[in-house]
Amino acid sequence: MSTASFDAGRPRTRSNWFTALFGATSESLPLEDWALRNEHSCRIDPSEPIELFAEGDVLSFKIFPSYEWKGRAESREELYGFAQRLMPRARAIVVRRLRPIARAHPPQRADRLEEEVNKALEEDWRRLTDGDRELWFRVTVRVEHDDLVLEQLRPYWAARIKAECDHRLGLQRAHQADELTRRWSDIFEHLESDPRAADAARLSEEVFASVFSTYVGNRREAVKDLLNLLRAAVDRHNDVGLGPSEYTTAWDEAIKAFRRQYGLDPQE
Repeated sequence: MSTASFDAGRPRTRSNWFTALFGATSESLPLEDWALRNEHSCRIDPSEPIELFAEGDVLSFKIFPSYEWKGRAESREELYGFAQRLMPRARAIVVRRLRPIARAHPPQRADRLEEEVNKALEEDWRRLTDGDRELWFRVTVRVEHDDLVLEQLRPYWAARIKAECDHRLGLQRAHQADELTRRWSDIFEHLESDPRAADAARLSEEVFASVFSTYVGNRREAVKDLLNLLRAAVDRHNDVGLGPSEYTTAWDEAIKAFRRQYGLDPQE
């Protein structure tokens, strides 16, 4: 094997022993162009859903997959083109993966199917090759009900929404009624202790004057009943000849305090 084209006119020394044994070459070793490319990623969201049977094989789920791709390419656009060519194969893999999961869920539980599938496929990267190209993809999904299932669910959700709204409205009304009752109670308590209240009430609306008079009258009657009970207790102690003990004196003081608080005549 001649090396004259490589070292003509050059004295042969120990330093060119490789050339003497194997011959000279002007060719360079080809580097793999694909390995030198940067890694990119892209996402493909098909508009058409995958329809798979639910439990019972009568009704279906509408599954909208979103494919995330990654691999080496000169640009994201080039990777997107490679991924588009591999989409039919990727779709077939997804259908095989999801079919048994869909059949394990009742047709009205699209939410549970979506949650389970996304959890199962979160880190499930699949490899596809096209010649010397190697791409990876994974899938997330959005699941919708079959149209027939939606027709059955609409009355249920309409009734549930109405029930929740009625419940909230009832709580709001109860809260407002409680707040209003507390405010009026404070007003009546204040007016009842004011000797001018009865006359001032007549200057107000007729309904308010009537309600206030009834309220005060009922309270006074209740106090009178209590005073009669206290008076009877004192009289019973006096009847048995106990005399003005500390016990009867305390009851008598209580009667006087009630009379003063509610503006009752001492003889009532």
